[in-house]
Amino acid sequence: ASDITLLDDSFHSIATAVMWGRSL
Repeated sequence: ASDITLLDDSFHSIATAVMWGRSL
């Protein structure tokens, strides 16, 4: 379960970074 949570958190962080990168 921890692995899935970590993977999901990483994906969310990457998605957020991409969103910020496109907005700038």
